[in-house]
Amino acid sequence: MDFSSGTFIQLSYKHKGKLFDHYDQYFFFLNKYRIYVGDFSEVIAYCMLPDSFHFLIEILDSNQDPSFQLKKLQNKIFARYRKEIILDNIEITKLNSEQEIENKIYEIHFMPVRLGYIDTPDDWEFSSYQEYIDLRQGTLPRTEELKSKYSDIKEIRYNTESLIDDFDMLYK
Repeated sequence: MDFSSGTFIQLSYKHKGKLFDHYDQYFFFLNKYRIYVGDFSEVIAYCMLPDSFHFLIEILDSNQDPSFQLKKLQNKIFARYRKEIILDNIEITKLNSEQEIENKIYEIHFMPVRLGYIDTPDDWEFSSYQEYIDLRQGTLPRTEELKSKYSDIKEIRYNTESLIDDFDMLYK
């Protein structure tokens, strides 16, 4: 399978305060995400930040609504940590081309750098970037399609890091 067929969407949620205060909350969220949303979708890329999460997924079962499933998670995830967070403004963006999908993967992986949490995407633990460049052998993101388009992971790293250079030129 490749990016030229299928239904690909980006799910994003930004909270006014902190969603995740501790490392265990990120892991707990990812595990519950896998249970509730993973049955009908595959993660292509993700990034979780203290106040937001961003997932690029392929919908495998068109009868399921990913935002509805994520809303079901809110009680299970955030109640455990005594947080009253309502996932009512999940933004869903449908991606219509392979180029849009590839650009979104790079953009998602670049978010922690753009927001000033880190200097390089290699350093952000709660992102699928580490799987894409073989720093970690995780099982959540499906990385084969993008990896197959390049001769090696250096090209993936280059494309993501070129965003850092563009960002530095524009904003520093």
